[in-house]
Amino acid sequence: RCINRLFWRSLIIIDCRHVKTNDEMFKEICDHIRFAYNGGTLQASSLVMNPHSRLWSTQYFRYACYEQQDGTLLGDPMNRDLTAVAMKLGWNRAENERTQWDFLPIIVQVDPCQPPSWYELPDDLKLEVLLSHRDPKYDAAIKQLGLRWVAQPYVADKAIEIGGLLYRCVPFSGWFMETEIGRDLCDVQRYNFIPKLAKLLNLDVTSAANSQLNIDRIYVEINAAALYSFEKAKISIVDHHTAAAGFMKFFKQEVAQRGNTPGDWVWLVPPISGGMSSLFHQEMLNYIVKPRILDQHDPWKNYQPFIRQEQTLLMSSTKRVRHRWLLIRSACAIIGFALTAMKQRISIHVLYASASGTAQSYAEQMTKRLLITGYNAKLSELDSFPFQQPPPPSTPTSSARSIVFIITSTFGQGNAPEGGQKLEQWLQTQSDKNTNDNRTRLRPNLSASFQQINARDEVSLHWCSYAVCAIGSSAYPFFCGFGKLVDRTFQLLGAQRLAPMATCDALNQQYKSYNEWEENTIETLKKA
Repeated sequence: RCINRLFWRSLIIIDCRHVKTNDEMFKEICDHIRFAYNGGTLQASSLVMNPHSRLWSTQYFRYACYEQQDGTLLGDPMNRDLTAVAMKLGWNRAENERTQWDFLPIIVQVDPCQPPSWYELPDDLKLEVLLSHRDPKYDAAIKQLGLRWVAQPYVADKAIEIGGLLYRCVPFSGWFMETEIGRDLCDVQRYNFIPKLAKLLNLDVTSAANSQLNIDRIYVEINAAALYSFEKAKISIVDHHTAAAGFMKFFKQEVAQRGNTPGDWVWLVPPISGGMSSLFHQEMLNYIVKPRILDQHDPWKNYQPFIRQEQTLLMSSTKRVRHRWLLIRSACAIIGFALTAMKQRISIHVLYASASGTAQSYAEQMTKRLLITGYNAKLSELDSFPFQQPPPPSTPTSSARSIVFIITSTFGQGNAPEGGQKLEQWLQTQSDKNTNDNRTRLRPNLSASFQQINARDEVSLHWCSYAVCAIGSSAYPFFCGFGKLVDRTFQLLGAQRLAPMATCDALNQQYKSYNEWEENTIETLKKA
């Protein structure tokens, strides 16, 4: 998987098989950091401890991840389990002192018969690079968020099988390829800084047309910031194009000498500019040769004191059964109260018609917001709602008035997208009838529920309060045409407009326009 295999001959091995205590083990690790860092000219090197030793730390440098009281995470989510383990062993930070950039301690275990020990890294070995950017616009946003990364990778959780022996503690050092830092800071399962950067840079990163490219723009600029910052700090780093060219050189040498070499294509191809990399077009075989590097299970999962501690926390079988029975009874009572209360809440229908999924994602967002606010919100497709007949009252004491929020895109010549076409035909028909226009636009394949003609001379939506958010692009002549039709015809048929219609332009910060409409609509709803 390593893209830098070209430099395998320069890897320096440090023999530490003589180490017998945890203290000695940590001392060797500190010496290894100083040696491998080499004043910024990073050296590829590896420690080899005795076959029984283990490093619980997955890397020397790891940022902690704290679970906060509100359920959010502070720090690098990848290290959530490791942080919990460190806390079980006695390491901690006061809550008012915690940051998202706290170094985890080094956890070592020289022998499985001895307990592990944790050690704080000395301040002079907490090697970090604060990120900056050549472009003042990106530089200001990056510095405002305090983005940084560790200066050097030290992979510490692998094992090596060689000469019939399995060495479980062989931490090795190298240098970063800039895309590794980019992913650590931008991946949704890691720090996920892209939404925060987008907000500071005033860039739309939603699923609106063309907006997703802003994710790529920000990611590329974070990669550029990593390269610029490391070079500015005079610390070794490599870009993905240079690394790919180096691997191809190694690959050709191996093919000439041995006929082939194993390669994990999915892992080796850089996460950006894939098609522009020579690796992308190179067929590879992923097979095993020895000596080999192996993944290992997390050592704390089989650590007996932890297992015994968990067992003591378990209740006896009888107590568990009684506890569950009481819990079920309590839950049933609470659910009953909740259902009764829910029936008394205002019922709101969030309806969407979406061509590409943008309107649907906005509708889902609004539904969640309404539920959190305390409303009984229901999400459904626009065509599924029976506008042609008023709904029955939700409770015997409530009125039959309904509140609908409609979020829809436009398709073709100002028409409805799929999921709103039946309503479009019905609205056009009612609009024509109300303006004494005898023309009809009913389609022959229309479903029976929408073909029914109201028995009364005049159809009314007096029972409906509504708000419309129209999604579209000003690049097309019929900008937000269907949303405008819905808003205009609902008004004509007697529906009460709860909030002004919004037109959200994919070419002009669509997500921002939508958020403003959502905020305004919910505030108006609260006052209604």
